[in-house]
Amino acid sequence: GGQAGLWVGSIVIALGGGIALPCLTSNLTRAAKPGTQGQVLGFSQSLQTFGRSIGPLIAAAGFAVTPLGAYALPVALGVVGVVFVVKKS
Repeated sequence: GGQAGLWVGSIVIALGGGIALPCLTSNLTRAAKPGTQGQVLGFSQSLQTFGRSIGPLIAAAGFAVTPLGAYALPVALGVVGVVFVVKKS
């Protein structure tokens, strides 16, 4: 806990984002048709920014209900999102 936990969490988030986001961008570029790559990447950046903006608000709403809600609510929404994407494809 405390400051050590903050540092470890920050490092994990930085490494995860540094690995995952370039892979996501690369896969989106490959999947998009050549004439739509700019639109696809722009939309992707918009969604990523929206997620970074709304994420803390969702966590705060969950924390207001219960301390574990700050973790459980975003995870539950993520699972719903994954299920939606898998069912759609």
